[in-house]
Amino acid sequence: MTAASLQESPGSTPIPITSPPEYGLLVRTDLQGHGLGWALLALLKDYAAADGLQRLEGSVLSDNAKMLRMCSEFGFSISPHPTDATLRVATFGLQSQSGAA
Repeated sequence: MTAASLQESPGSTPIPITSPPEYGLLVRTDLQGHGLGWALLALLKDYAAADGLQRLEGSVLSDNAKMLRMCSEFGFSISPHPTDATLRVATFGLQSQSGAA
């Protein structure tokens, strides 16, 4: 699993954030079906919203029915990829939590 921090460390070079930011999520096959993907998506969404991002966007293989279903149920919009028929684009609109109590 790979994770990227949205926070800079002292002396580090900032990693540019693409617009919209892309996410990557992988749950090992034998660990699927236990809510880990849902928990990771929720954490990713909360982290990104708290950082003031407006949306997340990721590419999902067209034949990855589990991930497409999970994204849909989570509230992501699913659309065809503009240049690759083997992919779908999953997009989630965020609202900043900076003013949330």
